[in-house]
Amino acid sequence: MRSLATYAVFSTLSLTVHAAPRRTSAWARQLTGDTSPASIPQNDSDPERHAAGVGERRAGFGYGPSLISEAAPFPNGALGDIRTAYDYSVWEVDRNLIDAAVAKDVEVTTAAIQSNGGLKTFDDHVTVLYGEDLRPQIAGVSLDQPHKSGSLFVVDHRYQTELEKTTIQPQRYGAASSAYFYIHPESGDFLPLAIRTKAGSDLVYSPLDDPTDWLLAKMIFNVDDFFHAQMFHLVVTHDVSAAVHLAALRTLSEKHPAMITLERLMLQGCSSRAVGEELCFNQGGHWDQLFYVNNIGCRDYVTKNWPTRGAYQAGYLKNDFRARGLVDEKNEFNFKFFTFYQDALKIQEIYRDFFIAFVISYYASDDDVAADPEPQNWVAQAFAAKVVDFPTGPRRPPRSQRRPSRRL
Repeated sequence: MRSLATYAVFSTLSLTVHAAPRRTSAWARQLTGDTSPASIPQNDSDPERHAAGVGERRAGFGYGPSLISEAAPFPNGALGDIRTAYDYSVWEVDRNLIDAAVAKDVEVTTAAIQSNGGLKTFDDHVTVLYGEDLRPQIAGVSLDQPHKSGSLFVVDHRYQTELEKTTIQPQRYGAASSAYFYIHPESGDFLPLAIRTKAGSDLVYSPLDDPTDWLLAKMIFNVDDFFHAQMFHLVVTHDVSAAVHLAALRTLSEKHPAMITLERLMLQGCSSRAVGEELCFNQGGHWDQLFYVNNIGCRDYVTKNWPTRGAYQAGYLKNDFRARGLVDEKNEFNFKFFTFYQDALKIQEIYRDFFIAFVISYYASDDDVAADPEPQNWVAQAFAAKVVDFPTGPRRPPRSQRRPSRRL
């Protein structure tokens, strides 16, 4: 993997250096293999060069129109265009590897289906493709009891009714369903309780229905839920991180420790929405082919949800899960297992410990943090980049109020 990625780095570097040798240096620390120590502005041995580099980045990375509807701006300008081309080329390396792996999976799956004489029953989709039947068996319960105990949950995808649908043949279908889930009072399992289709007769299905009808209802819900998961991910992951990243590219030196760390997190960051425009949300693209909501409906989802779903601090792990009613103020929950949240909390704690040590390594005091103009400018630029609900951060105190910093 590394050898292929290195090839992409050097091949792209060759093109970009010939095209814009002076400008590329303003962001291409990772391309040139620069391992010089990170430096905050007040400790840089060449402050004029440091400031000039930041100015070059600010001039070279512009706020272009948002891609895939109205959300975070997309980088343009001399450096923005070069960076997008580079990230796209690195993405293509990964894409080729993944496509090759998928082709092998298709070959194995096709052979399994053929040896079975085809998929003859619903159970064959599980036993032939996965090897074991994991289908849960549940019983109905009263709605009032789980509601009072905080064990009743709703997932509402009725908004999908309003989104434009694809017309590509064969026609795709969806029912903009909503569903109740509950925690079983005896087993503690998290199970589906009822699914409403919001189509035709607007039927409500439950586990008490015929097994085939109940299976159909769950399939209907999964179609809606899968679409929602993809679009929600686009807004809260790609759009939010892209806006924060672009603001940093315009304000932080490539030698700033925060920028170096952010670049590791934003690997191929400028490629995702470019790929989306070209392959996913274009007319007749992947979304038109695979989902019942077409590319226009997808764009409408982004525009409508960016102001709320794109809120930065509201998306923090604990804030988000508390707002959903999944955990309480003590981070406790009613589920028998909640491994996603528990694992995420551990990862978050590790991140927090790392970044505490990270900040202490470069700043001796809060005054030092406040005296660094680049994070201050980053915060200000985040609002220009349309980041919703970004933290304000510490502000630089007036000169008369500053204390001498303790050097480590």
